Amino acid sequence: MVILYHATSNDAAEGIQQKGFRCGDHGFAGGAIYFSKHPEAACRKYRNGRGNPDILIKCNVNLGKCYNADKNEVDRVPRGFDSVTLVCLAKNVS
Repeated sequence: MVILYHATSNDAAEGIQQKGFRCGDHGFAGGAIYFSKHPEAACRKYRNGRGNPDILIKCNVNLGKCYNADKNEVDRVPRGFDSVTLVCLAKNVS
């Protein structure tokens, strides 16, 4: 288990509380449930940066069998994985 954050609206938070998380139908890597290691990043990514979330949910997440993808392959994950982690490599800036 790992602690991750999910930013959302009040309405969506009520649905999550009643029925649990469910996959969306679109997003950076397609239909999924998106989490972040950092609360600030979860809030920044809410609705692709268009608006501010009403709620930030702190979750214990079991990632299962995780595939580490770079930004160019998130839409081509091989079968057999439960989750995808986007691996961002920092570039040296001189």
